[in-house]
Amino acid sequence: KLTAAHLPPQLEAIAPYTFENCTALTDVVLGEKVTSIFYEAFYNCTALKELTLHDKITALGEAAFAYSGLTSLTVPASVKRIRSRAFQYSDIETIVFVGDAPAFEEDAFSGITASAVYHSSNSTWTEDKLQDYGGDITWVDADYHEHVYKAVIIDPTCTQNGYTLHTCTICGENY
Repeated sequence: KLTAAHLPPQLEAIAPYTFENCTALTDVVLGEKVTSIFYEAFYNCTALKELTLHDKITALGEAAFAYSGLTSLTVPASVKRIRSRAFQYSDIETIVFVGDAPAFEEDAFSGITASAVYHSSNSTWTEDKLQDYGGDITWVDADYHEHVYKAVIIDPTCTQNGYTLHTCTICGENY
């Protein structure tokens, strides 16, 4: 069973069904040139709890993360479109949007209950964008909230001292 996938740096897209039903997959590193994650690319990847999306990704495909184990995701400013059922019945609890409001398809969040963090100081986040999109979404304004920090101990290495990283579970701010 596939447990890890470190994708080549020259890869530009995650094709439809690439990791579909890879239920043991826990570690994925996307190449820096990936711009799109297509249809059901991570469908039913129940062991995949986290994934870093870099700032070249522009689209999250239909059912791309449906039924996945992702619990949180930061959507970079480069993402312009989130397709139908992108997160359908996934384990996602928190989605943090860094930049402009992307175009959401009607049921992008079908069947999930999650907090979605946005910045009201960004004028693209209008009332018509703050919808449920088929799920039960609580929109949290990152510009006006009390931080709830989670501490993670970073072990020392040969070249750096260890430290504790405190990250807000709502907006991702850390110290």
